Amino acid sequence: MPPDSPSISVIVPTLNEAENIEAIIAKILAGAGSLPIEIIVVDDASRDDTQPIVRRLAETLPVILHAREKPRDGLAGAGSLPIEIIVVDDASRDDTQPIVRRLAETLPVILHAREKPRDGLAGAVLAGARAARASVVLVIDADGSHPPEKIPDLALPVIRGERDMVIGSRYAPGGSTPGWSRKRRLMSRAASACAWPLTDVHDALSGFFAVRRDLLASIPSDAAGFKIALEILVRGGDSLRVGEVPIAFRDRELGQSKMGAGIILTYFRRLLALSGWRESQDTVRLAIQKTLLVWAVDFLLFAIAALLLHTGLGEANLFGFAAGAVLNAWLKTAQLPPEASQAPRFVFRLLFVSLLAFFLRSGILGTFAIAFQWPWLAAILPAIVAGWTVHFLGYALFIWPVEDQYGPGLRWRIAAMGATAYLFALRAAFLFTLPIEKQLSALPAHVPDFAIGDRLTVALRHFGESLLGGNRAGLNFPALLCWSVAAWAIFKTAQRIFDKTTAFRALLLFSALPVFFWPGALFSSATVMVASWALVFWGFSVAAQSPASPALFLCILGGSLFWTCGWPTSRPIHSLIGFFLFFPLQALLATPLAFPALLRYERSPQPGMLKTVANISAGIACAFISFRWCAGSIGLAASAAIWIPFLPFIAAGLQRPNSAPARFWKPVIYGCIVCYGIYFSWLAFG
Repeated sequence: MPPDSPSISVIVPTLNEAENIEAIIAKILAGAGSLPIEIIVVDDASRDDTQPIVRRLAETLPVILHAREKPRDGLAGAGSLPIEIIVVDDASRDDTQPIVRRLAETLPVILHAREKPRDGLAGAVLAGARAARASVVLVIDADGSHPPEKIPDLALPVIRGERDMVIGSRYAPGGSTPGWSRKRRLMSRAASACAWPLTDVHDALSGFFAVRRDLLASIPSDAAGFKIALEILVRGGDSLRVGEVPIAFRDRELGQSKMGAGIILTYFRRLLALSGWRESQDTVRLAIQKTLLVWAVDFLLFAIAALLLHTGLGEANLFGFAAGAVLNAWLKTAQLPPEASQAPRFVFRLLFVSLLAFFLRSGILGTFAIAFQWPWLAAILPAIVAGWTVHFLGYALFIWPVEDQYGPGLRWRIAAMGATAYLFALRAAFLFTLPIEKQLSALPAHVPDFAIGDRLTVALRHFGESLLGGNRAGLNFPALLCWSVAAWAIFKTAQRIFDKTTAFRALLLFSALPVFFWPGALFSSATVMVASWALVFWGFSVAAQSPASPALFLCILGGSLFWTCGWPTSRPIHSLIGFFLFFPLQALLATPLAFPALLRYERSPQPGMLKTVANISAGIACAFISFRWCAGSIGLAASAAIWIPFLPFIAAGLQRPNSAPARFWKPVIYGCIVCYGIYFSWLAFG
């Protein structure tokens, strides 16, 4: 750092803040005054032992040596300024600018006035970063809602190089929002929840943070909105070292809030852009016209096939969708150069998204036309809307997303959320056409008549029947509930052991692999078993990292075994034979990559308890499962029990997008999703 540079630059964006600006500058200076003193020794090429002595002192004291080889400006070049306050004003119409100019005469305050700003608060912060001289900048609101006394807590970790960014968080443990109404808290939490998949912090929408200036300056000028911290977090990805400091966020006492519907809309548009969303080049009016044209062609061809050609429902559905898909592809790609529209990757993604849209549309059409007995021309309408919604999202986020400026971690997260949401919707759409497990339909009607291990299965069956009736949907609906619980447990376990991006990759594998997908579609005792063992594994991870919680783990383990496994009802010798027969078979079915992943994890410097989890979970699970199930769903349940402990470790091996595991798993996931859609469509229309 040059000797005349400040230690930190504080950026204060303003718009009509004449009532607050003087007070906030005074509080900033008071808060920054508690920063530790640093002594900068500027040596002008001394020929004695001055520099060695200073270097020795710097080992234990806050002393910095700045050696100048050929000084020509004498003592004038040796000044030092610890802090500068940059007030970026967006053409205020009150006395904000005159007040700042007056303060700048005696205080380290700089006014940066923007005449015709069009990029909102984000643009003001970026303008302040370009004008800053310090290598660390801190952003704070001018309305007094952020506590300036927390400036040292935010700035020091960044100045010392311990963190790249530190956020003043309202929602981290210890943070608060005193004086907020319930409605405002709910809206703020909802906005933060929308950003939760993209970041790892509690309060990604905070406007009070310290960050390295180069990170802030790297944000492109097209960033818009009022939450510039979110831009830094998303673009930094998993490599960004972020810390959080709890703060009490208070409402402004003077002046008017700048929050409005336009700012909220800008935030959600920016959130989509950060997710990789590529907006169409068409105007809103032209995009609506194209969509209505595709829908009209789809509906017309469906009606012709159903009413004039007298085809079956499945054939008419395929006829209408194919015509609409061809027209839609032509409209979308007409302006693209041939080398782009004919590239193999583009064609594959286009076909994949079209298949996904067709499968979901088929499920909704079958539900309304077959299960609800709607007329075909009425049933096709919600099916068209659902199918082309998948098409619209697929084009924006998958076929031609903005990928170059984001790391692989964000793309994994978006892929995991998209695949999980789609497969959940697919099962829900075909809920009325899925078959019923013979084991489930053969169970007696009264819970007390069952063995311990079947009681939860029957209780959930009765719950589904009470909601949707005794049809296929009612009997299979609990499968979605159990699968959701298991997915949550897998996600939290992987996040606890590794990180959030690995947790999303584990969720993607859990969503797509057949051994977990089918128990989430067809309800049976195996469904309950999968959910229970996912909770058991989560209990292992909690107990491993929290020595004070073995009781919690034991409760989870005991409860899961009590409800799902029970005690052996057959002869012990049969259970023993079943264990030795089924365990090696299911171990072979797991995956060739699971065991190398486990071996790599064994060599990593992780807590010993977690290694114990990975080593014994599969064996314990299969041992107890074999006691209860000797046939039927034991293969599915035992396979899932083996997969569950390995999922986080396999997901950790997919960190590099072009690695061998990633190249293996991507086509497997694509193929599994397509196979599910084909099978479900055959069930509905075959």
